[in-house]
Amino acid sequence: MTSTWGKRFGVVIAVGSIVLNVGLILMADAAFAKGKPIEGPRVVDANNKVVGPVIGLLSISNPVVALNVSIPSPVVQVFPNQFVGNYSLVFTSVDCSGQPYFIKTELDRAHTLPIVGVVNGILYGPRANSPAVPITSNSTLGIVTGTCGVSEFPTDAVIADAIIDLSTQFTPPYRFVYP
Repeated sequence: MTSTWGKRFGVVIAVGSIVLNVGLILMADAAFAKGKPIEGPRVVDANNKVVGPVIGLLSISNPVVALNVSIPSPVVQVFPNQFVGNYSLVFTSVDCSGQPYFIKTELDRAHTLPIVGVVNGILYGPRANSPAVPITSNSTLGIVTGTCGVSEFPTDAVIADAIIDLSTQFTPPYRFVYP
């Protein structure tokens, strides 16, 4: 049984982590807007171009970064040869091709960071002011591994619009560096 103190401590840790991450993103956005180099832990591409500052780690080989492509910075997980969004995308095809969608119920949850998904290097966000449409999802692009899986289920979904082609901005492989 968890004590009241233990529950409060857990909430403080969670809130502190969110505040720290948002603070790191805002500092990165300020540096990006002023054209200043990013100091501290960061991910660079094959040409030593800064992809973004590291704001967390899911594992030592997969840092989470605030991308240096827009303000506010979208947050993605970085694998050596690909980016993975922070929300899953679903498709009516069985191979994660064609129009991507975000599941409406996932978008309805409170979120601090911009909602993004990545397919073949293209960063997607939910279409602004778009009503949900009923679809049958036949595949899902996961956020843990960035791989496509077959998953058939009916859902209400919001169309995902392309924001930027990251493959025109960065060249794999990506690597973690620290000054």
